[in-house]
Amino acid sequence: TVTPPTTPTEQQITDIFTTILTTTNPISTDDNFFDLGGNSLQVIRVVNRLNNAFGTTLGVRDFYTAPNIATLANRIDALAAPDGQDEETLRWQLLNEVEQMSDEEVERLLAAELAGAEQASEPDLATGSGPSAPGGPVAGPSDVRGPVDSPVAGPSREQGAEADLQEGTIQHG
Repeated sequence: TVTPPTTPTEQQITDIFTTILTTTNPISTDDNFFDLGGNSLQVIRVVNRLNNAFGTTLGVRDFYTAPNIATLANRIDALAAPDGQDEETLRWQLLNEVEQMSDEEVERLLAAELAGAEQASEPDLATGSGPSAPGGPVAGPSDVRGPVDSPVAGPSREQGAEADLQEGTIQHG
């Protein structure tokens, strides 16, 4: 039987799972992501979308310890409302968790986070967004090095037209 989402957090996670897994089948809040066909590369995408959607800092390891919607929702809700804990306390808790990991676990997580960051910096051709996508950032004046009228660039259009007029190479008509 399918256990439907009962909270807004569960619903949003269900939507993310459905999108990443590209499924139209109903997903139960107690279904394991991997039993639904998910893989480790998709985990990175899910974690990234969860963090963006909820403003959390879940890591891949968090997902592996809570690979179903209900457990993830509980963890996200706990992070979103940390019972009065300030950000510094949460940082120390995270640091403590990292210190308890083996070097191999840390290296895997860092590699996964870097891969996610690289993917996030690539242009999304479907939406036309990203650093080098059409309509993306364009070099501004501070990005240009050297004078515009340098020997490489040649004279400006106005200077070139003035020179042509003076030399009589442009006909008025």
